Amino acid sequence: MSVIMANARRYRARRKKLKSQMLDELTEVLHYHHRYLAMLLRVSGRSVFTHHRTRVVGDPRVSLVTRRGRKKTYTAELLPYLKTVWKLADGISSVHLAAFIKANQGFVFRHRDIRDIPVRLRQQLLTISPATIDRLLAPVRDKDALKQRYQRNPHASWLRKAVPVQAHHDKPADRFGYVEVDTVLHCGNSARGQFCATVTATEIDTGWTELRALPNRAQVWVTKALKRILTRLPFTPTELHTDNGGEFINAALIRTTSRRRLKQTRSR
Repeated sequence: MSVIMANARRYRARRKKLKSQMLDELTEVLHYHHRYLAMLLRVSGRSVFTHHRTRVVGDPRVSLVTRRGRKKTYTAELLPYLKTVWKLADGISSVHLAAFIKANQGFVFRHRDIRDIPVRLRQQLLTISPATIDRLLAPVRDKDALKQRYQRNPHASWLRKAVPVQAHHDKPADRFGYVEVDTVLHCGNSARGQFCATVTATEIDTGWTELRALPNRAQVWVTKALKRILTRLPFTPTELHTDNGGEFINAALIRTTSRRRLKQTRSR
């Protein structure tokens, strides 16, 4: 910036053609854009009075650039307490951990390592989001994964990605048309060989239940049974919630729910 300060007065005193020549010469030296370089030469060392009679002197050596964006609320200061709670909850997912802290406040904050937590950090633990938990615990999980103490979820197939996850505490409490589906196995004490099963569909708001018997849990029988159930229901279902079994997470059932414009979700 000493080059700018040394040439600012000479630049302002010259005519337009000489200014252009001067800009060309300085551009080769400083590698600045013509407009930016001309602005620096115009204002450097120049006094300007504002409407409030404040004198401002242009100085290119002073930078007014600041770090933009809001400051982080959840910092590394919270990490030791969050790590303790995560270990206490046996390494559950971030979605379940956020709900676990809120539902078990008395148990969590009586722990010997969390008992003396500051009030500000205690409130942060109660309001932390699953995304923030993932951000803070990422280094801890990476170390545990290398030590084989923490096993990550396997890469989900496109079928699992097509059906969104809905945790138990996120289920609607009073939404009519929410149908939970599950299979009951009639295998006795052993699951070997062939045995019958029953697909159960229950509307959780009213308790309306439909049952269909199956020769086995093959996806072809489950899909056919659910098609019959959906057509015989005395109401219009809005959402179908299943577990992660292959009899439910398959292309045939996903096509069936999409054609009926029926939202399909699965358990975590």
